[in-house]
Amino acid sequence: MKRGGSNILLIEAIIMTAVLSAALSICLTVFTSASSMRREADELSRASSLAFSAAQCYVATGDEAAVSTMMGGDGGDICIDGVVLSFERDGSELIITASKDGRVIMTQRAVQGVKP
Repeated sequence: MKRGGSNILLIEAIIMTAVLSAALSICLTVFTSASSMRREADELSRASSLAFSAAQCYVATGDEAAVSTMMGGDGGDICIDGVVLSFERDGSELIITASKDGRVIMTQRAVQGVKP
């Protein structure tokens, strides 16, 4: 009789260990994806802020080389905190592309005299 009771206790312990292991696996997956999403949100926020600042500089100056210099560059593309801002003129517009590791994060258009 005692032997049957200890078998049930052992089976219950094994089942509870399996359930807790499954719950732990799910929680770790959720935390990992949340961390990845946080990193991506930080990149987007940083890129958005830098592109908006560059657009405001272009509105004020009207010259992409001046924008690069004002943002700490040498008159061409600039890299700030791993985010590369590149500038391309399209008529009266300046297209500012923010990228990281060769992946475009966002694009901002600016027209001289028109607030972004």
